[in-house]
Amino acid sequence: MHRFQFFPIIAVIVILLALIPIGVYTDFLILSKIAGFLTLIVTLAALKYWFSVLRKNSNRRPIVVLTTNDHYTLNKNYPFIKSWNSEELAILYARIGSVLSEVRMFLANEDVARDLALKFSFVIALKYANHDILPLSGKIIHCEQLEEFIKESFDITRMSFSESITHCNLINFL
Repeated sequence: MHRFQFFPIIAVIVILLALIPIGVYTDFLILSKIAGFLTLIVTLAALKYWFSVLRKNSNRRPIVVLTTNDHYTLNKNYPFIKSWNSEELAILYARIGSVLSEVRMFLANEDVARDLALKFSFVIALKYANHDILPLSGKIIHCEQLEEFIKESFDITRMSFSESITHCNLINFL
């Protein structure tokens, strides 16, 4: 596990910040300018370092960004999403990317293909759309029940975003 090392970096930033009014007070403005510039550089470098340590310590995978082909596949499989507004679609695509990155899916004890993973991720994303954090993070899902649910229930041609969320909450696949 990586360490953040807050105190040494904060000490340097505080010293540099203290040099700014000292330089102004002693009419040594070049010291103030250099200290201000160094404060900015050290703070930006520290933030970059802290965020990289945080990313390494979180053990989370980066979210999968959906490609144009993925959007096409989703529109083909669920034509009713074309009527949804762009905000709802952005939420859906972000959730699907999160599901694809954090949940491992199996069908008949084999990894599922990308198009099936998109179908299953669509249902999972809508089921947990009202949750801040995906409760399935790092889980393995056997998708036989999801496949049955999709075959039976998504023959409906018109569904709103909220109706789809309500509909997907009916499935229990764990």
